[in-house]
Amino acid sequence: AVYWIGPEGQSSRVYAKDFSWETDASWTSPETGNRYPNAVTLRAREPDSGQERVYRLRPFFDEQEFVGNRGDNAYWEGACEVLNAQGERIGRAYLELAGYGGGLGNRLSK
Repeated sequence: AVYWIGPEGQSSRVYAKDFSWETDASWTSPETGNRYPNAVTLRAREPDSGQERVYRLRPFFDEQEFVGNRGDNAYWEGACEVLNAQGERIGRAYLELAGYGGGLGNRLSK
């Protein structure tokens, strides 16, 4: 389930038809070769007003891949800035991107 959390902390369920994720740029890890869509635009319909909101997430720096002890289960997680539709910085976010290198999920599906 996906939820919209409003400024006062109220939450509403949001359905797939009410939001989209668009890749704006990707980064390829020189260590693992994994390609991560780490700059994205999110479009979501605000549940109460029905107004479309546009949020752009941009990483503070690309190299935020976590490899750990097992390089076959690497993922990207990192700090991003959040921009509105006009390109103004309106906040910060933490983005986690898993499953882009195969790893455990790939082994389980075989």
